[in-house]
Amino acid sequence: MTLEESIFPSLARKGGMVKSGKFFCQISVKKMGYSGADVARFPGIKTSIVNRLAVSDEFPEGERYI
Repeated sequence: MTLEESIFPSLARKGGMVKSGKFFCQISVKKMGYSGADVARFPGIKTSIVNRLAVSDEFPEGERYI
């Protein structure tokens, strides 16, 4: 079982964790300019997951944290 398989199914049931992961990916890739591969290396997940989360709908409430 990979890290994604062990973590992400449980995160899918916890809306707050999914939002925070999506927000982290969006900030890292879109605002700070890191590549999806660089961001994926930090938590040890696949690049495709990071890129998918980074391009998903943005959180308007996230602007106050930037």
